[in-house]
Amino acid sequence: MISRGGARTGNEVRWYALTGRVVSVQAENDGAVHMVLVDAHDEKPGKVIAEIPLGTRWCALRTIAFSWTNAVFPFTTGNEQPFRLVRRPIITVIGKAFYDTDHSGKELHNNRRPRDKEKAV
Repeated sequence: MISRGGARTGNEVRWYALTGRVVSVQAENDGAVHMVLVDAHDEKPGKVIAEIPLGTRWCALRTIAFSWTNAVFPFTTGNEQPFRLVRRPIITVIGKAFYDTDHSGKELHNNRRPRDKEKAV
């Protein structure tokens, strides 16, 4: 688990490759692009969020992610996304998993979100 400002530990130092079908692309207020992935063959429950950070280094990947939507630039972020997904590609994302303490609530040892018991962080 990463504590605020802490280093990665345990399984968070491992690299993972995950293949799934993109079912949502969302622009976050902090500039990150979140992609929600499900099982590529619709056989297993659960969702995973992969994030493309803000920054020049990630522009090509962000362009690809937005090409799966009907986004028209410029747009503003907020509760209602100004675009929707028009393609649901199967992709492989590679990165390190992490326990998101910023969204875990007060109980840092529980990975369930208090407002939606079906979502982990």
